[in-house]
Amino acid sequence: MTDDSSPSTSHHTFRSVIVDGLDSEHARVELADGAIEMWTLSDLP
Repeated sequence: MTDDSSPSTSHHTFRSVIVDGLDSEHARVELADGAIEMWTLSDLP
């Protein structure tokens, strides 16, 4: 997940994924371009 030299299975490259301990359904995902998105955990690769 941290190896940027290999092609990603998804069209996104994750820089970090932050899971809120109070919210077990969602994670805050920081993409390689710096964008922050809210993803449901079931959507993560």
